[in-house]
Amino acid sequence: MMVLKQYYHTFTQVPSVVKLFLGKALLLLIAWKLMYLLLLQPHRILDKPLTYFTAISSVETLNLIAGSKDFTMQAEVDEYEADSKLEKQPVMAIYNRQQKALSIADACNALELLFICRIYNLLPCYCKKKNSFIIGGLFLYVSSIFCAAHL
Repeated sequence: MMVLKQYYHTFTQVPSVVKLFLGKALLLLIAWKLMYLLLLQPHRILDKPLTYFTAISSVETLNLIAGSKDFTMQAEVDEYEADSKLEKQPVMAIYNRQQKALSIADACNALELLFICRIYNLLPCYCKKKNSFIIGGLFLYVSSIFCAAHL
């Protein structure tokens, strides 16, 4: 109980502008998660093109680094075990000379990070901060491509 009192006391000292900002960001995040889980994820409306773009960008980066056209990609369904059940998920598989090198699943396409950066850009703040978050979001996406290319 003492810990809750301490957190409440700390929370009461936070400026109301910051509380309002965090409240709006939390509401947008909850609305996004509900919309994503109920409507967008089951039909892969955003995930399919973003996973495809991540895979094609990774293949192009790998081919550029290797100086060849040995890397290719293909849409597949991957099987894995979770909670003692066999699960299936769509992935974009990257091949090196017809040998599977890695798979990019929807969970690896940086959609959540891009959305969090977008939430920040929708809320009112200084232009310099917005620009830094736009650049940060692009950096996160490009780094996920290089991360996949490095594997």
